[in-house]
Parts: sequence; structure tokens; C-alpha cells
Amino acid sequence: MAQAARTLESPQTSAGPGSPSRRPEEVAGVPRRARGRGLARARSRLEREVGSLSRGERSVIAALRRRSFGATVRTVAGLTGLSAGHVRRCLRRLEQLGWVVRESRSWLWGYEQVRLQVWRLTWSGGCAEMLSVVRPESVEEPPASADMVPPEFWFKFWSGAPADKLRISRDGLLIAETLITGRDLAARQWALAELPVDVLAQCRQLRGCDSGVVADDIDASIAARGV
Repeated sequence: MAQAARTLESPQTSAGPGSPSRRPEEVAGVPRRARGRGLARARSRLEREVGSLSRGERSVIAALRRRSFGATVRTVAGLTGLSAGHVRRCLRRLEQLGWVVRESRSWLWGYEQVRLQVWRLTWSGGCAEMLSVVRPESVEEPPASADMVPPEFWFKFWSGAPADKLRISRDGLLIAETLITGRDLAARQWALAELPVDVLAQCRQLRGCDSGVVADDIDASIAARGV
């Protein structure tokens, strides 16, 4: 019996992949050296792909970073200052690299529901690795729309002045409270990223914005801007 007990306790017995008795290089049957070579090849491929990006492609990536839920070719063109044709060529190459996808969706755009083709970053896998390497670039909003609520969020303002008449410079606090306290995550993200810091600071003092997740989100947004 004692011999049997010693046999059962011996580290030489068969063990699963998570057992401490297995050497790390044997996990999942892949030698450590082979895994290292695979990682090195992946890094090398990523460096080549990033290094081959044109200025226009980098600008398109920067614009889509600002539109995490997607944007039309026309919107990307407006953000980058590139022609629509140039933007399409850049998007097709980024799609081939697996970093962006195109989707056809129904959107509440302004006061109508329309079906649009939008492009967005995949935010995972190779795209996430690329974003960790490609530094964010500043993107200038088109002057005509910089002071307005984006049309996709107009339906959030169902009372008072029509949303297309609101201006951030004049109605910023109303816009902030409406979008940040609402349930639409895309609208909240836009408000936190795009509204002026002083407007966010005022909003932070309002009832319903002074505690909990909303307060944390506002604080994080202000801190991220280095204020």
C-alpha cells in the first residue's frame, strides 16, 4: 500500500497541460523555441505592414480612431481632407490587411432613418497590434460641423430646440448632460471625447453626473486630456 501511495504521488505520473511537473516548453506540444520564432515572424510582418502604410492610409486610421462605431467614406474624407476616391483606395487596402471592415447598417441620421455603408476598425487581433504601433494623429473636424451635434445623435434631443439648431459653443452643457447621462454608449463616447473640457467640468457638477459611473467617465475623460 505504501508503495502504491508513493507511486500515485510521484511527479513522474501523467499530468495535464497545466501541471507544474510539465516543462514550459512542452505546453500544448509546442517547443518554446518554435513559439519564439513564431512571435518574431509575426512582429516582423507587422513592422513591414506598418512601414508600408502611406500618409493617406495613416490619416484614414486616425479618422476611424475618432469614429469607433464606424464612418462613411464621405465622413472620413471630411476628417482627413482627402478626396473620396483616395479614401476608398486607402480603406480597401486596410481591409485587405484585416484592420478595417465595411458594414451596411440602418442609422437614424438627422431626422430620418437611412441605410449607409460604414467602415470601422476591427479593434482586435492584428488591428489591435497595429494600433499599439501607429501613433494617434490629430484630426481636424470640418469647420461647418465642428460646433454641431453629429446628425446620428439628433434623435436624442426630443424636447426643446431642434438638435440641428444646437451649438456646442452656446448649448454645450445641455448637449453634455443629454448625451452623457443617456444609455447610448456611442453618444456618450462622442460627448466625452469631443466636448470642451470646461463643459465636461460643468456637467460633472450636475445632479446625476456627480457620482457613480457617469462621474468616473467624466473624470477619466478630463484626465486623459491632461487637464
